[in-house]
Amino acid sequence: MAELSHPAAASPLEALAAARELSGATDAALRAAVDRARSAGQSWSRIGDVLGTTRQAAFQRFGRPDLAADPQPGSGLRDAQAS
Repeated sequence: MAELSHPAAASPLEALAAARELSGATDAALRAAVDRARSAGQSWSRIGDVLGTTRQAAFQRFGRPDLAADPQPGSGLRDAQAS
């Protein structure tokens, strides 16, 4: 990540690649935190509040069930609507 903290030392493409890598790590950490919050019983509304968005937007980004793990498509949507 030195490319991001010292942009003059890196080419623009190296800085872009470093930013993409950081973004992926951030997304993974955020998804894990949302999963943990849901496992602890937090509603999509509360999660959306913490993320600065609506419950619908939080659910759309993080709540879509993995179709392989959830054979009933849409069951996650009912959970979001009930929250």
